[in-house]
Amino acid sequence: MNTKTSTLFLGMLISFSIFFSCSYEKEGEDENEEETKAPKPSMAVKNTESYYNNVMKGSMNETVVMDGKEVTILEYGEAKPKNTDLFKVAPDKKLVYVKASVTNTGIDPWQSSMVQFFLRDASGKEYAPALYEIDKGENFPNTELGMGATSTGYIGFEVDALYSDLAVAYAVDLSEGKVIVVGL
Repeated sequence: MNTKTSTLFLGMLISFSIFFSCSYEKEGEDENEEETKAPKPSMAVKNTESYYNNVMKGSMNETVVMDGKEVTILEYGEAKPKNTDLFKVAPDKKLVYVKASVTNTGIDPWQSSMVQFFLRDASGKEYAPALYEIDKGENFPNTELGMGATSTGYIGFEVDALYSDLAVAYAVDLSEGKVIVVGL
């Protein structure tokens, strides 16, 4: 009788252990579900990939290199014109900015400028840089970058206020459709 009771008790103990360990894992999975889900793919990035021939994708604060040009998007957010008396953003637009860094990793020098950057929204519409200063800091300079030289600065874009799915693109060589794109 003692053996039967011990066996029954041991069986119940194992059953409860299995039940509670499965319940605990299930709860842990639910709590971490948001952390393990992949971010929703950006339509702005997908549109850019389908429009241009040769696209290298990157993420915020990730350095992307193509043909001796190293690009990192350091910041993204909303901005205001530095001189609000001269420059006004239309009511149906918003002013967003990126802080970008470009380094020449090649041998030959080349001209670097803010006009090499543009934004694309989820509909495929492109936005050129606002050529006025924004309230975040110094504009991205127009300069020649020699081997190993880096240029960093802010670039503003007036975009349709309704769109939040945006991607910044850097024209490596538009004649060949070479673009670096980062979803924002």
